[in-house]
Order: sequence, then C-alpha cells, then structure tokens
Amino acid sequence: MKKVLFFLVILLGIFAVNVGSSYALMVVDFNVQHSYRGDLVIDIGVGSPATPFWSINVWNHSGSWNDNVVMNDVDISGGSAYLWDHTWYLRVSDEWGGDSGYIQDFRIKVDGVNYVSPDHPNVWDHHTSYAYIQMPENPAAVTPEPASMVLLGIGLAGAGLRFRKK
Repeated sequence: MKKVLFFLVILLGIFAVNVGSSYALMVVDFNVQHSYRGDLVIDIGVGSPATPFWSINVWNHSGSWNDNVVMNDVDISGGSAYLWDHTWYLRVSDEWGGDSGYIQDFRIKVDGVNYVSPDHPNVWDHHTSYAYIQMPENPAAVTPEPASMVLLGIGLAGAGLRFRKK
C-alpha cells in the first residue's frame, strides 16, 4: 500500500509542476521619448490605475537634464499573481511644463515571449498618459500537457486497482 501511495504522490507532483505558474523571467521593457526626463514619474502596474492590484514606481524625476527614459528588464515578479488575464499599464506623468514626448514602447516579457502594447500616447505638460497590455489567459492552466494527464490517469487507475477487494 505504501508503494501505491508513493507512486500516486509522485504522479500528482509531476502534474502540479506542469501546470504551475512559475516563470524563469518576467520583466518589462519600456521607452519613453521626452525632451526633459526630470519632469517624469513612471509607474508599472496591473488592474485599474486608480486602484491597482499591484504597482511599482520605476522612475521619479531622475536624470534631470537628459532626454528620454529607456529601461530594459525591469523586474515585475512582485505582480506575478496577476500576470495572466489582467490588464497591465505603464503610467507616465509629466509633472512640469515646457517639454513633451510620447510612449514609444511598452512590453512584458515572460520566458522570452513578448506581449507588446499597441498604445503610443503623447506625454505633455501636467498630464498623465497610459499604455496598456491585456494579457491572455494562462496557457499552462488552460491546457495541461497531455503526457501529464495520461500519467495522472494511469496513476489513479493503478491506485484503484490496487485497493480493489478480491
């Protein structure tokens, strides 16, 4: 009986590994073209920008006299619980006057797959602009690997046969 239970636990462990939501790399790249980056406050978040599920400030008036803010591989693993089937945003606030720009690029990369925003809004004085990405459903949770399902079925059938009375 111990052997059968051990075998069942092993098979359930294999199934859980194949449908889990752990990612080797979950990062954001963005490019904000602006003539005075010291004007800008930039946040990345998920959900409604007014009441986000999760957000992080990635730029806060830094770099003063230089142009543009280009950041690659910004770690967003803190929001991993909300990765799939939610709307992510890049919020760019221009908090001073006299300069303007636009959001050139906003993308989420998950294990090498790019999800790119179609939005390229202007960023102007005393205004907040947004670029959005609507993430699809989690592909791993929707369709487990067929081999895992077969192994689980064999394991459960084997456990049932083992406990059958003669």
